[in-house]
Amino acid sequence: GLARFALEAHGLPWKSLSADQATAILTKLSTLPAKEPARLAFDSLKGTVAEAYYSTEPGMKDLGWNGSITFVPPNSCG
Repeated sequence: GLARFALEAHGLPWKSLSADQATAILTKLSTLPAKEPARLAFDSLKGTVAEAYYSTEPGMKDLGWNGSITFVPPNSCG
């Protein structure tokens, strides 16, 4: 996973990388061929993080929500 890429690229554990180093690794992963296992794992993690963030109030505000409407949770749609 990310730990392996961090060690290979910088000889450091992921948590010790600078923001620029971490961004470089994530950018590399995001440009791998779509069927590469590392790319599939990256896309899955990215989707999970995005879904979690945009389901929060700050995330919905980033999307233009101003509190004037209420969204039905996806699991209650029929």
